[in-house]
Amino acid sequence: MSYLTSKYMKVHFADLERINHCNDGSWGTFYYKDEKFNGIVYDTIGDKPYWIFSVKDGLQNGTEYTFYEETDIIEQICEYRDNHQLGISKEFDEQGELQSVSIIYDNSYLKTIEIDDIKVDTTLAYDDRYGDRLPSYLVSLLKLSTEDLINYEFIDDNPFLTPPYTD
Repeated sequence: MSYLTSKYMKVHFADLERINHCNDGSWGTFYYKDEKFNGIVYDTIGDKPYWIFSVKDGLQNGTEYTFYEETDIIEQICEYRDNHQLGISKEFDEQGELQSVSIIYDNSYLKTIEIDDIKVDTTLAYDDRYGDRLPSYLVSLLKLSTEDLINYEFIDDNPFLTPPYTD
């Protein structure tokens, strides 16, 4: 699996400067050599990846991968827009088996499907609390079947997560 396309500059997390312009609980804006960063940020434990995510216009936008410590096994893949989880999140166990799929809006879980060896269960369903304010991308994700959510494939340059946004 390719962890975000190699066409982008890759910089270690420790080599970036972060400036918080507001108190929204996010990372703030990422800078590299005094300019807003555009590229891939990574962190490692030893020689193994621990965290890989994309930054556009200084903000976390796109796909993020986190790994179990000192392994190549993915713990979570999720989507971000403007430093906030927004879109699909998949969580895996230590053997790399899918455990849950969630749809997230501004760090809030709208729908969660939990998966175990015996059954697939929707443990949280969207209650329409955002009404018309819910972005069309999330509306389209909420319409996906359980099977389609489980089989969802992350797109490195998802236009909904890449400025300028389509919605």
